[in-house]
Amino acid sequence: MLPLAYGLQVKAFKDTRKLVRAVETDLDRWEDDLPYCLQQGSTSNEHVSGSSSLHLAFLSLKMLVCRISLHVSLLSYILTS
Repeated sequence: MLPLAYGLQVKAFKDTRKLVRAVETDLDRWEDDLPYCLQQGSTSNEHVSGSSSLHLAFLSLKMLVCRISLHVSLLSYILTS
């Protein structure tokens, strides 16, 4: 995702949208497949070392994907107006 966020090359909006949707789907699937003790908001008494860092990295990546999606949407709106 970092090359899309910080890359200087202009890629086709359609290709970027497809890639963003694929990453969003992969992130959702990964989150659903987490063991219960690692899921955010779980009431498990079992504390897993590093789980807070894992959640922070996950949320950071989701925010980056949203930022790229917004950027592509704004650019496509500007170019079609």
